[in-house]
Amino acid sequence: KVDVMVLMDGSASVQRRNFPDVKNFVLTLAAGFDFGANGARVGVYQYAIGVQKEIGLNQFNNRQVVSLLIRGAFNKL
Repeated sequence: KVDVMVLMDGSASVQRRNFPDVKNFVLTLAAGFDFGANGARVGVYQYAIGVQKEIGLNQFNNRQVVSLLIRGAFNKL
C-alpha cells in the first residue's frame, strides 16, 4: 500500500497552454499504481497564490474516477 500526494503548479510560471502537459504527467504517474482497498491512494493539490485540494487522499480508490477528475474536473488556478 502506498500513499501518493501530488502538488501541481497552477501559478503563472506554468502558462495556461502548458497546463494540460502538467495534468498528463499526473495521469501517467497515477496510471503506474494499483488502486483499491489495499492499493495506492492518490491525492492532488494545486497551488498558485493559495493551495486548492483537487482530490483528497481518501476521496477515491478507483483509477478511472481519479483519471476522469484529473482530465476534466479542475483547471489552472
